[in-house]
Amino acid sequence: MDENAHTSGPTPDEVRNFYCAVSSVYPESDRWHAATHRWVSSFVQREWAVCQASGSGRWLNLGSAGESHGIRERHLLHVDLQPRWFTQAQQYVIADVQSLPFADASFDGCLCVGSVINYCDAARVIGEVARVVRPGGTLVLEFESSGSWELLWQRGFRNYAAVMYTFYQGQSIRLWAYAPEYIRRLLCNNGFSIIRQDYKHCLSTIALLGCRSPNVAARLHVLDNLAARWNWARAGASNVICACVRRL
Repeated sequence: MDENAHTSGPTPDEVRNFYCAVSSVYPESDRWHAATHRWVSSFVQREWAVCQASGSGRWLNLGSAGESHGIRERHLLHVDLQPRWFTQAQQYVIADVQSLPFADASFDGCLCVGSVINYCDAARVIGEVARVVRPGGTLVLEFESSGSWELLWQRGFRNYAAVMYTFYQGQSIRLWAYAPEYIRRLLCNNGFSIIRQDYKHCLSTIALLGCRSPNVAARLHVLDNLAARWNWARAGASNVICACVRRL
């Protein structure tokens, strides 16, 4: 994605073409995103265990690129823009997550992780999730924050919603970055209550400003459990994840 050619967010065609060109979505050579991926999967597995205890069984997995985060495939229906990453054992639908082809209240829960929402209109996606998840169902949502210290010098830093540039596998990519306050408002307005949340790369983003090497800066992710106790560190985190329940 050409940093100088666009001032709008990425289109579905751009996202599809970009992910068709990469050889792996979560390569271990990309330490920053590999650490984020492990963190997301750990959070998802904890929430899934809680939901299983209450008998929750059929979940939607938006923009999954074939990643199930440890959940058994019989419980998941994947949605993505292209079929490249899926296996024969997986159930999937090719669709835009901003316009889901499912009936109202047809799922017990939904995953929208891997910064999927940052390639989309957050209001449209959350509205669609609220429509297809039953009352009492669960949403696990992860996104990249416009308050990340990494974005400090970009126009739109800490804005509710702004098109900004970040990195992925050595490339500059354009996406929507969202303020946590904005996402919380969208969730509330669509009938979701946040019950748990966590933060990733609280200090790594500060290190990145100095060293400009994501692989070097990513080493500080091991301090996130400590750093997330501090308001200023949480405010500058790169990624936010939350577990939500759709109110009755």
